[in-house]
Amino acid sequence: MAFAESDLNLPQDEIDKLKAGLVNFGQANAFIHAIAEAEAKVRDWSSRFVVPTETLRRLWRPIVIYQVYVLVDDLSKPRTQAYTDAMEELKEIRDGKFPQYPLADPQPTGLASSSGSWGSEERIK
Repeated sequence: MAFAESDLNLPQDEIDKLKAGLVNFGQANAFIHAIAEAEAKVRDWSSRFVVPTETLRRLWRPIVIYQVYVLVDDLSKPRTQAYTDAMEELKEIRDGKFPQYPLADPQPTGLASSSGSWGSEERIK
């Protein structure tokens, strides 16, 4: 499921002002890119686990808002704190600290493997 502007729970006039501000800074597509980048980050960091969509949206929201407000140079302490909290929770999900989220089956592909061949017969010469 893709996230959309309506998932941000921001008033439409605030979204319109943000978009206008981004255009004034020469970043016409920045809003769309921020949404896509934040969605990719949330999905990448949580992909090993089955995390409810509502939790993903809750974490996605402050990341998008933070990224957009950084571009228009209008960060507030609450926005920064919400972003920090969301990133911290994402890190905890990524690290498996929520036992209520079972492992995804099958596991996502393309993730780095943690297995190695320490003590193998081959030596670097």
